[in-house]
Amino acid sequence: MNTRQIIFSSLVTAVIGTGLGFVMASLAPTQYKGVFYQDLDRKYAIICTVGGLVLGASQEAIRQLKQQSDQEEEAAIASQFEQSKPIIPQLNSDTSPQENRGVGV
Repeated sequence: MNTRQIIFSSLVTAVIGTGLGFVMASLAPTQYKGVFYQDLDRKYAIICTVGGLVLGASQEAIRQLKQQSDQEEEAAIASQFEQSKPIIPQLNSDTSPQENRGVGV
């Protein structure tokens, strides 16, 4: 597996998640003043950033594993096809096709 692609994908989705977190915080302001509700935009951004990291890394890892699995499956099918090539009997030019099929005229 290509770890550079996984890291890049997770960082890109983390940046997108961070932006999504800030947008969510600005679209849904709260009227409460409790301790839990202070710095809510920062909490949304952190949660969405971590979610983006996890989602991006897992998505890229699954994509790479599927690609590897498809390649292995194609190789297995190709090797089975090579092993099971039928031996075609050569027809004798002296006989007619009806005699080869066992049908008498």
